[in-house]
Amino acid sequence: MKKLVAGLFTAILTTAGFVAVTSSVPAHAQCTGYVCNSTATNMTSPKSVTAGKAAKVRVMVTTRAGNVEPRGDVILTVDGPGGYGRKFRFAFNGDRVVTNLGKLTKPGRYKLEARFFGDEGFLNSSDKGTLTVKKDR
Repeated sequence: MKKLVAGLFTAILTTAGFVAVTSSVPAHAQCTGYVCNSTATNMTSPKSVTAGKAAKVRVMVTTRAGNVEPRGDVILTVDGPGGYGRKFRFAFNGDRVVTNLGKLTKPGRYKLEARFFGDEGFLNSSDKGTLTVKKDR
C-alpha cells in the first residue's frame, strides 16, 4: 500500500511540475522512430606521403542491413606532430566524401578519425587510421 501511495504522490508532483524525472543513461536521438539502422564508416587514405605533398582522404558510410542510404554528418579529425590539428565537417547524403588535407609539411605520424553522426533512424559509427609524412629527400 505504501508503494501505491508513494507512486501516486510522485505522479501528482511530476504532473504539476514540482518534480523532474531524469535518467543517467543517454538517449539515442537518432533512433527515435521504429526503424534504427546500424552503419559502418570506412575511411581510406595513403599510408604515407612525402612532406610538402597533399594527401586525400576518402570516407564512405554504409548501412549494415538493407539498401537504405545513410544520412547525417561526417566529421574528419586530423591530429599531427607539433600541435597540428584540423577538423573537416561534411553533410553526408549517400555519396563518398573526398577531401584534400592540403600540403602536410611536418614529418611524423598523423592520426585520422572519421565520425558519422546519423540523422534520425541511423546509428553513429566511426573509423580511425594513421598517415605518415616522410621527410623530403
